[in-house]
Amino acid sequence: MINFDIIRGSIAIILFVLVLKSGLNFFHQKIFELMSNTFLKVVNNLFSFLIIKTYESNPYRNIREYRTAISSLVQLETHQKRNGMKSSSKSNTRFQANSPPCKRQRKESLTTKLLRNTTGDVCEFISIFGSNAHEMLMKKYKAFGPVYTFSAFGKKMVFLFEADDVEKLKAAEGRYPQHVDFKHLRRHREDQGYPKGLLISNDNEWLCQRKILSNPMMLKIGHQIKHLEELTLKTLANAVEDYTINGFGTFEVEPITRDFAINAFGSVLYGNSFESTFTQNGKTMQEFAEKAKNNFDDAKKLLITPECIMKMHPAWKRHNNRWNFLLKTTMDMIERHSNDTSDCSILSHLLQNRKLNDKEIYINLTDLLVASIDTTNTTLQWCLYELACHPDVQDNIISEAERILEGRSSLEKTDLDKLEFLSAVLWETLRLHPVGFFTSRIIKDCMEVKGIMIPPQTNVAISMYVMARNLVLFPNPDKFVPERWMTDNAKIKKLNRDVFFGFGPRMCLGKKMAEMEMKLFILKFCQQFEFSTDDTEMEQVVKLLLSPSRPVKINTVLRQLTD
Repeated sequence: MINFDIIRGSIAIILFVLVLKSGLNFFHQKIFELMSNTFLKVVNNLFSFLIIKTYESNPYRNIREYRTAISSLVQLETHQKRNGMKSSSKSNTRFQANSPPCKRQRKESLTTKLLRNTTGDVCEFISIFGSNAHEMLMKKYKAFGPVYTFSAFGKKMVFLFEADDVEKLKAAEGRYPQHVDFKHLRRHREDQGYPKGLLISNDNEWLCQRKILSNPMMLKIGHQIKHLEELTLKTLANAVEDYTINGFGTFEVEPITRDFAINAFGSVLYGNSFESTFTQNGKTMQEFAEKAKNNFDDAKKLLITPECIMKMHPAWKRHNNRWNFLLKTTMDMIERHSNDTSDCSILSHLLQNRKLNDKEIYINLTDLLVASIDTTNTTLQWCLYELACHPDVQDNIISEAERILEGRSSLEKTDLDKLEFLSAVLWETLRLHPVGFFTSRIIKDCMEVKGIMIPPQTNVAISMYVMARNLVLFPNPDKFVPERWMTDNAKIKKLNRDVFFGFGPRMCLGKKMAEMEMKLFILKFCQQFEFSTDDTEMEQVVKLLLSPSRPVKINTVLRQLTD
């Protein structure tokens, strides 16, 4: 006979479990983030206490000071022994040199060693990805000088703050330069069965892909300037239509710079039909750009999360879903272009020579597009902001263009090279607002900096933000002065060549293309608009990239109305 009470009880239990599960899923993200934030505060407080204790036992936070202090101590003790003097050190008067350490002393030494090797400066390690990380590095430079080092969880990181040391780092990075491990990308691609791609591969695998991709990236740039000029004018025409009334308007620049960035790089990488391909697939460039931007925010969270618990973080699922969308979009473009290799795009070149398989092509092109959108977009926002604060610089850009172009409306590749003041405006923007405020290498060879020996396999970073505020090279470093780049000073010229887009063989692959596109956009924007801003105190915050703290808004009037 059927026992209905048992059935009803079983159903009730199942419903209770389902409700509980749905509730947990609903609150999972908020709960995890709340727990993460609480745990981080506890860790910060705990390790602040531990660091203080470690600091008391070894107060020399800087390697150079530590070595100098140890050397001085050894010299003092040697002098005392030679002259038969007693040491004034408390440790030596309390514990004789030849006597065995007491139990308490052994315990203190063991605790100090354990703390130094396992915890180190954990709070500082976390703060490198904080919203004010660039200012934190500046404070370390002022406190400790040109070399700063700290350890966390058994790993050491060294920061270099002076431009003279970049060459030493380039020499120590070896034939196969290696940067920090982007573990979130690596794990996603391993799980999905994708190749690593140029961004996260190393050794000979990286070198082979770099050579294959470098040639088309350099050769195809000159063929694209006419199309990019038309694209820029179209973007600005849309801005006039959408944001101005009778030639006047106040608007945020981010939608305009974002659309230009994705359109410009997309057409170079995938061909002139890039925008129409999105429309045919039922997707929008804004959706693609938004997912790429949000991935930068989640990447920052995942990079500071230990790999063993990374998949538990709510950002992991969002990160995977976005990358699946981005890669699927690129795959659709490759399928549409597989029978048409007539344009001058990078995709057409790669499909013709077939040195990379399809998966390697869409992984690398997706990486290039995603990396270029936000870096270009952010740099252009900063540039327009600085120009809005300095109307006289806008006039100088237009005067130089009129002199070089001699009445011509269209540009040639050689014209952009002759516009020295325009280039100086871009470099000054990157000096004040370097979107990648530091870059690092895992060095292969031992290197010496300011008398300090740095062993192989150390993560050594240079801070572009600090280097670009060097008082010797750049007087009044917080002032926007493009003319400072129009100089014969070799150190200053070397800085823009080796720092802002990375350095050495692993520098930014799209540097030349990004320079051309940004200079073209800045010139055409100044020719189209006369603009200013009411917000003259914009702060910088780290969102993986060094970004404006709030939307950049400008007041515009069509320039022909003021002629």
